[in-house]
Amino acid sequence: ATRGAKSDAERLPKSQRNAEAQLARVTAYCTAQSYRVRATATFVREQHGAKTKLYDDCLYCVYSLPLLGGSDGYRVRSSPVLKNPGGRSILDEQIEANERRQYREGWQEDSDEYSVQVNENPYANTEHDDPRERDPEEQRRHDEDTARSDGWKGEQDDAGSRRESNSSGNFSFPSPGIGVNPEAYSVGELFVYAYGVVVFWNFTENQEKDILADLTFCSSSALNNTSSPSGPTKLAQKLTGKKPSRPSPSQKLPSLTPLTPSIPLMTRPLDEDDFETEDFHFQYDVHAEKPRIYNDMITLRTSDHMIKLAMSHAIGQSTKLSFFEERMQRTMAEAQYVPRRLALEGRLGMGRKEVVALVGRLFEQRVDVNLSSNMLDTPTFFWDSEPTLHPLYQAVREYLEIKPRIQVLNERCRVFLDLAEILSDSIADVKMTRITWIIIVLIVLSIAVTCTEVFLRFGILAKGKGGEGRAMMRGVEEL
Repeated sequence: ATRGAKSDAERLPKSQRNAEAQLARVTAYCTAQSYRVRATATFVREQHGAKTKLYDDCLYCVYSLPLLGGSDGYRVRSSPVLKNPGGRSILDEQIEANERRQYREGWQEDSDEYSVQVNENPYANTEHDDPRERDPEEQRRHDEDTARSDGWKGEQDDAGSRRESNSSGNFSFPSPGIGVNPEAYSVGELFVYAYGVVVFWNFTENQEKDILADLTFCSSSALNNTSSPSGPTKLAQKLTGKKPSRPSPSQKLPSLTPLTPSIPLMTRPLDEDDFETEDFHFQYDVHAEKPRIYNDMITLRTSDHMIKLAMSHAIGQSTKLSFFEERMQRTMAEAQYVPRRLALEGRLGMGRKEVVALVGRLFEQRVDVNLSSNMLDTPTFFWDSEPTLHPLYQAVREYLEIKPRIQVLNERCRVFLDLAEILSDSIADVKMTRITWIIIVLIVLSIAVTCTEVFLRFGILAKGKGGEGRAMMRGVEEL
């Protein structure tokens, strides 16, 4: 196979890829304003029987496929995890191996295909590729990386070449080879982000919906048994069918923080009609020069979950951004008639309550975007923990056009502020007009009262003068 050549799946239109059931899915859902990731980790670990690992505000979950029917009212749970002869979980070993791996293949070059190039080492040349001329320490690291990349079972499959597509246009996955775990397609991976987005890798659509349903309807009250040492023990006995051994007095039970009852795993969950989704497909190809994304098709060289974590960060942020864009689009649709009516009629034609409600929605949208601006920035994970993965994350962000979309979102927010200012001025103008009319009416009433009082006084005075004149005439006549 030719390195860097586009695969059959990458050349297909996305609509046709969706019809191919054999292609592995990558789907992101924005289902809530936020997730309680620690409580979610407890739920996934205890009720779904999956492996979990927390990376800052991201929860990584691994399910063994196929998924089995759930218990205690839940829909699904993971298949039993494979273990090595020493009793250690193979998934745990692979996760630790991926975390120890040093990403020395530079990913700093830009690419027209939004992929991650392999930089050339300025201190190395082609003559140093001979293993015999390598430094012993470098050779030891190379051997360790090669051994870790051979898969969870240390197996190597020499059939790493891509299968030829037949004349009907059908295609198949490349066979797992060196660098790709032989069991890569036998696990499903889930990334849960604190800002309300989940990213699925290698699940079917029905499995994704079942897991989302369990996360939606579960609350911490269902996990109260984990607050006591006997809770996890009974649950483990229920899942495995084995009676656990009693711990020795020297062994300390892990301290588990009690969860507050009746608190859901997610905050402000969205209606299903309001879910935002972004879907991709992915494949493994050991002949690819680098991890890449092209035509919404992700191509990976290895099954390293850290690579998927870096890409999922960008995909999750793009999905959250799509949620804000959709909300803003709806709000703009509600408010678009206001400038038009002002231009045509010179008035809003809205009651004060309607205007205040519209202004409130505009400011709510603005506040949500401002509060969420941090989650759309580069996560601290790439600065503190894995800076070598930052170029890959940045490449996927560039492909998803996150930066220009944020700029457009901010511009729309500025339009919101201008519109809110117009509406506020309109409310103030209505108030001032009303106050002005009240003052005018009061002045008119005051003038009317004053005039009435003057007329009455003149009448009384005139009547009093007439009575005095008649009295004087009678007195003169008597004299």
